[in-house]
Amino acid sequence: MKCLIPIVAIAVCCLFIGGLILVIELNQPTGENANANSNGDNPVLGSVGSPNSPIVGSPAYSSGNIQVFLKVDGVTGESTDAKHLGWVEATAYNWTVTVPQSSSGRPIGSPYPSNFIVVAETSKASPVLFRDCVMGKQLTVTIAVQSTDGNGKAVDICTWRLGNVIMSSYNTNTGLDGGSRVYDVYGFMPGKVEVTVQQINADGSLGSPTSAEWEYVSR
Repeated sequence: MKCLIPIVAIAVCCLFIGGLILVIELNQPTGENANANSNGDNPVLGSVGSPNSPIVGSPAYSSGNIQVFLKVDGVTGESTDAKHLGWVEATAYNWTVTVPQSSSGRPIGSPYPSNFIVVAETSKASPVLFRDCVMGKQLTVTIAVQSTDGNGKAVDICTWRLGNVIMSSYNTNTGLDGGSRVYDVYGFMPGKVEVTVQQINADGSLGSPTSAEWEYVSR
């Protein structure tokens, strides 16, 4: 009986190790899942930060159809665009407002805004924005989306103006496009938001702009 105890112990250890290896293998991505994970969610932005996401890798941002510019009062960027000289050349932005709802689907409570996230390549503006973040400086921020009209003339088709802004986060990383460039991810928490959208008609001419604003925090 005493001779069997070591044998049984060895057998149990082998079964445990074999089961552990199997669990590890089952959790490894394969095929399409492996490819998806290799270009997976960014730890900062989640699914919007992956190379194939609408924020980073869509044709709208990579083919030159639009350009995104960021202006923060007191901060000088590297843009040489005639209409946005000295602005920060951004890659993308993302913002969400959520309205709480009851179980029946009726709105309850106040709308809940997220941080206004702006992605840009690291530039000479980065240290200043980092300082503004850690110092809790109150800011005024503008995000402009530029496209072209039917005559090829540059026009801002969407403009966000943020007032009473506190910079809530600053992140810098190389993970948004596989590590080929250094990106900054800025988080702005505004107290007031105004958006203007410039309509472009089917014939390429400019239509009437439409605007809306919302103030939810007074600082």
